[in-house]
Amino acid sequence: MKTEEQFLAEKVLKYLLIGSQVDGVKFGPNSGTTILNFSNYSRKEESDFVLSIETAWTLYPKPTDYPSCEAEIPNLTEKEQFQHIWSMRREKGVNVELGSLSPHLIIHLESNKVLFVNGRDPNYECSGSLEKNG
Repeated sequence: MKTEEQFLAEKVLKYLLIGSQVDGVKFGPNSGTTILNFSNYSRKEESDFVLSIETAWTLYPKPTDYPSCEAEIPNLTEKEQFQHIWSMRREKGVNVELGSLSPHLIIHLESNKVLFVNGRDPNYECSGSLEKNG
């Protein structure tokens, strides 16, 4: 990803996610898909954001050195995924960044936890999908 593209992508993601809170979850059609809903209740306009995760992800208790590829991310069971989601419910995003070498999505939460979504896939530029709902 070019520096200019990364800057613009981060700017959009920050607008959509900072101040938004993890407000819902849906488990997709297979065990490899998790859909997180983010809502920003302080905005007057419709501001729900849906993050569809189709790659490995994890929740770190604090900022750290992040993995460079999916193989370095712990393989979570659905129960562990749900426990991570439960532990970050209603937490607001305070910062968002994309990985410097791969477009990993890194969402910093108000408790200092970090939601890390793998963005490195040998077959695609980015394997997660982002969409604005509403």
